[in-house]
Amino acid sequence: MEFIPTSIEDISSPGAEAEEVVMDHLNRAFGPEDIGVVYYRFPVRDKAGERFDKEPDFTILHRDLGLIVLECKGYTIDQIESIEGQQWYLQKMSQQKSTPYTQAREQAFFIQRYFMGEERLRDERGNSIVPINFFVAMPNITEEEWSEKGFDDHPSVR
Repeated sequence: MEFIPTSIEDISSPGAEAEEVVMDHLNRAFGPEDIGVVYYRFPVRDKAGERFDKEPDFTILHRDLGLIVLECKGYTIDQIESIEGQQWYLQKMSQQKSTPYTQAREQAFFIQRYFMGEERLRDERGNSIVPINFFVAMPNITEEEWSEKGFDDHPSVR
């Protein structure tokens, strides 16, 4: 697996420490035998308009797994007050709300539109043959902390 860039250079940017942890995990999860690429902060732009201009934290293109978009959040469990639907209510920080799952989902579907423009990446009905998945990575929260707060029972975060 190729990593572009190979490391996170600006550790002082917001969320970079959490992203560095996720990058380390991705380096361990994907080895040289995996065919694909992991992009850190790959720019996704709508060239036809200005509706979409984002940089997913991690964009993974893997021969067997397809497209994976990872949105990384450096929150700690005490910074997430509650979750209602796709909306996360935050505390003890300047940001009051967040929609990380929606953010990852929108970025993945936007990238998938590029695949639709390539005939060899579509089936006979015109659908993309590249599977897509999107996830939120939170390296500062353990599974136990998440469960104790009751978030594991929430249907939108499973």
